[in-house]
Amino acid sequence: MWGDATGNRSDRYLACVAYLDGVRRSVVMCRGYYTRSTLVAWDWRDGRLTQRWFFDSDKFGPPDRTNAFRGQGNHNLSVADVDGDGKDEIVYGAMVVDDNGQPRYSTGWGHGDALHVGDLVPDNPGLEVFSIQERFDKEGMNMRDAKTGKPIFTIPSVQAATSGGDTGEGPGRGVSFNIDPRYPGAESWARGAAQERVGMLDAHGKRISERTPRSCNFAVYWDGDLFRGSCRFKNFVATGRRRKAPRSHCAFAAEQRVKFPG
Repeated sequence: MWGDATGNRSDRYLACVAYLDGVRRSVVMCRGYYTRSTLVAWDWRDGRLTQRWFFDSDKFGPPDRTNAFRGQGNHNLSVADVDGDGKDEIVYGAMVVDDNGQPRYSTGWGHGDALHVGDLVPDNPGLEVFSIQERFDKEGMNMRDAKTGKPIFTIPSVQAATSGGDTGEGPGRGVSFNIDPRYPGAESWARGAAQERVGMLDAHGKRISERTPRSCNFAVYWDGDLFRGSCRFKNFVATGRRRKAPRSHCAFAAEQRVKFPG
């Protein structure tokens, strides 16, 4: 059995392109994030495809929950030079794989549905990672230093989902980006499992608004300034006609301007 044999959970695939040597591009193919996770980097050089490295979470601990590198991936990943050496690392959910295919660190916070990487906290050197936590625990919303994994803030989940496929879980949506010029860095919020009760947070996790924006998926630079707009997706095209869709489905966006108190 490969990893988690429940449904299609062993067959979750991700991919990215990264400058692992700081000069030329490599492709990284990934499988699995609920239990076992594997990443393999490939180079195309002079007409030949060669393997650069292979990362397997099960080489760094036992094949169970005590392995800090198991079950840390998200439904997404990011590529970023987290240590400032000119070479890209792979931000694989709650862990980071170094440019040489070795584990850099794992927070052990586990799988989540959303991930944002950037200079989100201006007074913290380097880059940061914002994510949410699917299991109901104390890191429901979390911000960490991208280089070391050190927590900048963690916000516990409020109330586990009580129905549907998310029963017993933490939040399913979370975002972090700069939308309010009154506060340095990114603003963060989450939805699901009553996390919207937390409100909107500043870059250090302090509540700056009791209101949580309804939109909690994507952001765009929309109107020519340096602040981002929050996107809501209201419709999608199916079988040649446009119809109203569930919140999680979309095909085109309309900007939602967030209104702040005061």
